[in-house]
Amino acid sequence: VGPGGDSPWSNEISLRTPPAIPTNVVATGMSGRIDLSWSHPGGAGIKIERRSGNQAFVQVAQLNPGVNSWSQTGLL
Repeated sequence: VGPGGDSPWSNEISLRTPPAIPTNVVATGMSGRIDLSWSHPGGAGIKIERRSGNQAFVQVAQLNPGVNSWSQTGLL
């Protein structure tokens, strides 16, 4: 307590712990296909996004927790 006494209560905040970052990420590309794999210690799912050139990123997949790989075919 300072010389002026107690201060008024401050606003309450809540914080979220950011999700764990995937590790051991491997991307393998071949004719018209990409394969991704990773290790993910967290309990959250993974969103896969891609972009072409300077265009905005577009979400192409939302994977459930525990999924550690993804593939896409038909790429140019």
